Amino acid sequence: VAAADAAVTTQLMRPITNHFGSGSILRETWLAVRGMKVQDLTASANFPDRPNERALLPIFETPMAGPGVDLYGARFRGYLHPPLTGSYTFWIAADDSAELWLSPDDQPENKRRICQAAEWSLSFRNWWHDSEQESSPIYLEAGRGYYIEALHKEGGGGDFFSVAWQPPGSDLEVITGADLSPFQPSK
Repeated sequence: VAAADAAVTTQLMRPITNHFGSGSILRETWLAVRGMKVQDLTASANFPDRPNERALLPIFETPMAGPGVDLYGARFRGYLHPPLTGSYTFWIAADDSAELWLSPDDQPENKRRICQAAEWSLSFRNWWHDSEQESSPIYLEAGRGYYIEALHKEGGGGDFFSVAWQPPGSDLEVITGADLSPFQPSK
């Protein structure tokens, strides 16, 4: 890890206070993590404080990658800003496994797991491989920020990761940056 990256990696994280989507979610990646389960990532000596990479993504999804991008884990975290008040259902799809966590407020310590892809979802954006990939309906209020986090573990072969929701009165869609803001490193 380069010196500049090491300095960023060792910084503490703090929540942002602006509760309006700013267009992205933070993705942290840990390389050379063996296994295919989320628990393999969380048991890693470098998790959660020393990721190898950080990036801001404009959508709650990573594109499909072919063979050769293997043995890594990722954490996505930020704030979700629902555009409408009402009940939302969430879905997650991944190769090889993933979990989606949501807080009833903007505090990371209050998060709870709402759905998971305990195993490979078979194909990109396949939301229905297993019933655990879908959350129960969750009531959210417009104008509030909710801490959201996902953990993804890739073992081998091609890989993908996606999170979708169904807002009130709308169709299922991948969550875009219009409804997200990233968890930011402290200064």
